[in-house]
Amino acid sequence: MIAEMVAPMMTKRGLEGTRFSRIEPEFNTSLDGIGWYIHMPFCRRLCTYCSFRSLAYSPVKIRPYTEALKKEILTYRNKLGRIKCGDVYFGGGTPSLTWREVIEVADYLREEFEIKGEMGMEANPEDIKEEICTPLKQAGITKISMGMQSFDTKTLERMQRHYDARQVLTAIELLLNMGFTVSIDLLYGLPGQHVSGLLHDLKIAAGAGVHHISAYPPDAFPVYQVDENIGAGLSAYTKIGGLFYVNTFFLREYIKHVEEGLPIATGMTMPPKRVMRRWFMMGLYRSGVEKVEFEKRFGVTLEQVLGKFLFMLRLLNIIREHPDRIQVTRKGMYWASLMTKASMINFPGRYYQECLHHPWPSDFEM
Repeated sequence: MIAEMVAPMMTKRGLEGTRFSRIEPEFNTSLDGIGWYIHMPFCRRLCTYCSFRSLAYSPVKIRPYTEALKKEILTYRNKLGRIKCGDVYFGGGTPSLTWREVIEVADYLREEFEIKGEMGMEANPEDIKEEICTPLKQAGITKISMGMQSFDTKTLERMQRHYDARQVLTAIELLLNMGFTVSIDLLYGLPGQHVSGLLHDLKIAAGAGVHHISAYPPDAFPVYQVDENIGAGLSAYTKIGGLFYVNTFFLREYIKHVEEGLPIATGMTMPPKRVMRRWFMMGLYRSGVEKVEFEKRFGVTLEQVLGKFLFMLRLLNIIREHPDRIQVTRKGMYWASLMTKASMINFPGRYYQECLHHPWPSDFEM
């Protein structure tokens, strides 16, 4: 009970005073190693539980959208030069539905930048066939994340998913045999789902041989675990140090605006201490933070900037301290989950609502 009350309060307090406005970002330092998130918003059908901006697939819209994406990428090329980039991730929407366009944009990125990292893509199990896997592999896509949600047929039917557990396992087997790194997403807390159903899903997932399993509730944004990235495409967000901004959610406005520059709907700049706290909390969510890594990244120790916060986390038995590492406790895992959920509701949830209603929102505060 205490955790459910205090964790959201702590998170909300940390976001107080955050102000969003129209911004024109300046990139004064080298962004070598920066990752990319590229949004492919089109889906066969729209899912009621999806937290991301998606659009019903239209062959008439995909061509101008792809050309607009390349123009946005070119704008970054003109601003940043031919830098070396890290990992590239195509999210959605359903990128596997528009896999030809994924390949086209991936090729264009390589023309404009030096890609040193790996390329990954989200996929639906129903799309995974050898005829698309081969060209994707040839194009340099090495990681596939499947949002299959559940192995239970009745649960999938209630969610209006048009595949069953057998198709999912067949898709996983094909991807593994072709040498892809495979991640799958499970949802829990679904209507009609019981703990036994989730445990059944996890048991099957663990036996499927995949490299990574994510599980999250339908009312929170999944955490895209990259510290910094450039976001290209409709509703994509960019996070660089304390700089955060999000592209317009309106397709027509996006296509029109890339002719003039970056299609940024709104953004904000975090003070350095808040950036450090966010980085620390993301580390806790992933189970722990290396002290040396924090000091190397920010030039100060954890105690110097977050001493009081760390004291409170110790008092609540959320963290356990080692000479070189701060680790989340078993009890703290629940706290970290609650705080991350509260952060997702208060932070993305706020700008998401503004951007859904206005292509270029007025200034607003958290």
